[in-house]
Amino acid sequence: MCSSDDTKVLIDPFVTTNPIKIKIAGDVKTAKDLVKQGYCPVECSFGKDSVVDDLKMDHHGTFSDLEGVAIRAYRDHYGARAVKPWFVVTGTPDEDATFAIASLAGKIPHPSLAEKFVDSSLKQVWCQNYLHVAEIINKADINPKGINLLDDYWGKLIVFWRETTNMTIRDVSSFHAGVVRWRDILTTPQDKLIQIVPSVVESSLEVIRAAPFREISPKVTVVDCSQWGFSYTYAEEWHKKSPIVLAFYGATYGEGFVTFSAKNKATATRLFGENGFLNVYDKLKKAGFEGCGGREDIGGSNRDHPMRYEDAIKLGEELDKLIQISKPKEVEKPKKKAPKKKAPKKK
Repeated sequence: MCSSDDTKVLIDPFVTTNPIKIKIAGDVKTAKDLVKQGYCPVECSFGKDSVVDDLKMDHHGTFSDLEGVAIRAYRDHYGARAVKPWFVVTGTPDEDATFAIASLAGKIPHPSLAEKFVDSSLKQVWCQNYLHVAEIINKADINPKGINLLDDYWGKLIVFWRETTNMTIRDVSSFHAGVVRWRDILTTPQDKLIQIVPSVVESSLEVIRAAPFREISPKVTVVDCSQWGFSYTYAEEWHKKSPIVLAFYGATYGEGFVTFSAKNKATATRLFGENGFLNVYDKLKKAGFEGCGGREDIGGSNRDHPMRYEDAIKLGEELDKLIQISKPKEVEKPKKKAPKKKAPKKK
């Protein structure tokens, strides 16, 4: 694609001789070996260990003080890996990781592409600034219960991405599909997508309401979310019935992971004391559930150690026990002393 100015070579983002390569690492050593080969790690977190390069594309473990990878990749490092778009990942092909890869590889619209297009309607599409989408992704990833995506125009686009993505399938194709889906969504007239989101979500909620579940107690419920993975939009539906929800999402071989959430921080505090779930992670470790972690009102099982649905139920039972243990003790009010009877006056 060239302009009338022959000295200026313009790049067509639809054509590439260096396609995106994605590899999945199952452990720290494999991830580090791939980094040495030139692969850029994105959310390569293994428990307390994170594998990063100079871009530091992670926000777990020792990097938990950083923003999510999508916002930093788009805002600070767009196109940083366009020449060699090789990436190593682990875990779930979620919106944060896939948006980051699309940004680093330069495969989605960005203002910096302005000089690479002749003036046309195509240029208007590809030079749009979608930093606000990355910001919403970051908010939803860091604090999934702090934002209602369905209340926001651009949030609905993220919901659309989720509704057309099966995040329980964690192979290379899923990561590629997630990246391509961001390109498709951001280069398609969004109004059409926004219009169908409510009906798509409602259809999903009908399936979610019928999901297999185990009520541990009136306060704790375990739901089998293996068909769609964890989404707080879905968990919120179950929170209408239970203040604590454990969402189990397993793979074809029956093992998977658990995300547990409280209806809100006030609920977590009421049931587990000040700081909510932060009070229970060490206690869960002593009970045999090592590696559980998270925030005050949302946490999860160890990603390095998959569990079965039966184990998720046991985890739910343990959390239910901890509700009793973590209840703040009622302070006994001092008993009022009975007033002393006055001695009768001598006549």
